[in-house]
Amino acid sequence: MRRVVLIGLVYFAISFVSVLFTKNAGTEQAVFVWRLSAWTVSAVVFFAHMAYERFWLRNSTDAMARTVGLAVAIGGFLIAVAAMVNAVRIPHHPPIWLYFIALVTWPIFTGVPAFAVAFIVGKVLDRFSRR
Repeated sequence: MRRVVLIGLVYFAISFVSVLFTKNAGTEQAVFVWRLSAWTVSAVVFFAHMAYERFWLRNSTDAMARTVGLAVAIGGFLIAVAAMVNAVRIPHHPPIWLYFIALVTWPIFTGVPAFAVAFIVGKVLDRFSRR
């Protein structure tokens, strides 16, 4: 479980650092580059986590998909918490109840697709490893 939380923190850190650099970007092109770099680094972490679970720990497809999806969901939850904290700090923000909804929806919107992709990749690996 510590590993899953740690990787969730890594996803949050990638997002947080990306936002800091995006705020200081001078052009829209620079903003695009920073956002694209955050997506790329997150994808590398995602696939590295899948490989670690699958090949190093030798977890089953189900276990790999669960742990990868949970780590991504934790990252999504932490991003929602950061958004809520930021909203409280600024004078004019959307209604606070929207941020409470985000605490539930962001982990779902990030974790479920991550689970699905990891599960599909795991099933493909199962199929090829039997041959």
